[in-house]
Amino acid sequence: MAQARAQSGFAIWSHGLVALAGAISCASSACGSSPGGPADPSAGDAGLVAVEAGLVVVLAPPACPRISSFAIDTTDLGRGQTANASIVTTGPAPSFVRWSVVPASGGVFSDAASFHTAFTCAGPGSVTVGVKVGLTAQGSGNLCEGVAFTSYEAPVRCDG
Repeated sequence: MAQARAQSGFAIWSHGLVALAGAISCASSACGSSPGGPADPSAGDAGLVAVEAGLVVVLAPPACPRISSFAIDTTDLGRGQTANASIVTTGPAPSFVRWSVVPASGGVFSDAASFHTAFTCAGPGSVTVGVKVGLTAQGSGNLCEGVAFTSYEAPVRCDG
């Protein structure tokens, strides 16, 4: 099989299209009438060219939503009392908002997937109210896991 080489570089565009820039020349006498020189289709030098190459793909990290404001009405509640909690984000719209309380038995949210929710204390003791935002991609989970300002926590005291 004859080997061919590109006289200059090549470019790859989206959807896998490859464009060779420059002339293709033959590297052996098996190329027909033009060994070592440019291929001449009129002399029977036309044919297939195989290109072997590696490709390195460098992906930029995703732009993540960030919590720019966290508010809770009060951090000192009685059992069964409710405090409004909310966040504001910057950047792209998050794929999810997830409110949580630790321990899980410490209270409930009116809507744990909303920018604005109400937290109700379930019993006496200190709890931690948290919120997390992120971006998800099918099969990839949270693309913003561990990125600064995508989660926030605050202590809340639930009096008996």
